[in-house]
Amino acid sequence: MKVRKVSKQFSVFMLKKSDVFFRVFSFFLWRFSLFEALCGQKCLSNPMKWDNFRCDGPRYFRGVLLGATSGGLTKWGLCGYNHFLLTWLLLNCLSPNPQEDSLAKQTPPEARPKKSSKAASKKSSNAKKSSRSSKAEKTRTWEQVVETGKRTDIPEGVWMRCPVCAAMVYQKNIEQNLHVCTECEHHLRINADQRAEQLCDPDSFEPLWENLAPVDSLNFSDLKPYKDSLASDRKKTGHADALVCGKGFIKGRGVVLACMDFRFRGASMGSVVGEKITRSIELATELDLPLIVVSCSGGARMQEGSLSLMQMAKTSAALSRLDDAGGLFISVLVDPTTGGVTASFAMLGDVIIAEPKALIGFAGPRVIANTVREELPDGFQRSEHLLEKGFVDRVVHRKDLRSEISRVIDYAGK
Repeated sequence: MKVRKVSKQFSVFMLKKSDVFFRVFSFFLWRFSLFEALCGQKCLSNPMKWDNFRCDGPRYFRGVLLGATSGGLTKWGLCGYNHFLLTWLLLNCLSPNPQEDSLAKQTPPEARPKKSSKAASKKSSNAKKSSRSSKAEKTRTWEQVVETGKRTDIPEGVWMRCPVCAAMVYQKNIEQNLHVCTECEHHLRINADQRAEQLCDPDSFEPLWENLAPVDSLNFSDLKPYKDSLASDRKKTGHADALVCGKGFIKGRGVVLACMDFRFRGASMGSVVGEKITRSIELATELDLPLIVVSCSGGARMQEGSLSLMQMAKTSAALSRLDDAGGLFISVLVDPTTGGVTASFAMLGDVIIAEPKALIGFAGPRVIANTVREELPDGFQRSEHLLEKGFVDRVVHRKDLRSEISRVIDYAGK
């Protein structure tokens, strides 16, 4: 009995001693964890792993949780041994695996894998490698897209886009259709040579006064000097100025024809344009031929100042003499006909013919709308609107223009 009593007393003594030991050990353990979490220093974190490591996000959370739990257990007066067991379990459950600890020593924190398990990290790395390889296979450089070797270069001028309906049309079809859109019947702008070729019989047009060229009498300079602008337009159009005039035949009827070229300074009327128009009127009066003027202009040429405005009176006076002589003047208005040309010879024809949807007026519609402060009706200053108001006699499609002009000439007996 004494042996049993002594053994029992010894066991109780050892339990008390162990309880004190484990309480002290756990106290220092959670203190170290809090120190690590708050200060980020290298210290003891796991009683079963004596490796030091840097503090990061997950370990910060673990240290705070461990410190709070350990402190609470000590405050509640639990057994030191149980306290130690719970602390050890908490550390092992929240601590990273050995693979992560060894990796943490070798790599910086931003390059460490986020997952704690070895299989998951391998799986994620394999997935990333496969995704990168697949993306590398799918993505191509711009040189690979363009320089494939199978791409056929389309020559320039084969296709064109209609400015009204935005349809892609074949250039040859447009030329065969007299430069009229095959989808929406929009009349495209053409130059003076094309106009004379369309109206006159084949090889019947003879240009006149091609040597007349404008002079920069005012030494005008805007964004660039007027002389340089004239030189560039001559090179672009192949003509000395914005008007091509001469003699020709329209379905066998002899005429004097003058066509304006919008490519040259917007077909603005300067001294040379006014002079050639006047000469054409005088030639028609002398030969008793019908006069056909195809107007396409932005108005008087500002680079020549008052000299260009004088051409309005000059051409109007010549037309008055033609009318006194019993001559025939057919004015053809195409898009656009505005400004001083509209205010002079373009609206003085015996018969005024316009192409469909042509812009015809003195000032532009935006200027008029801002002046009268009213909303303009739909189709304002278009040929159909002017036909309703009596400013235009006929609106004729381009394919019917030759026939209409020859019919008017026959009706007038010329």
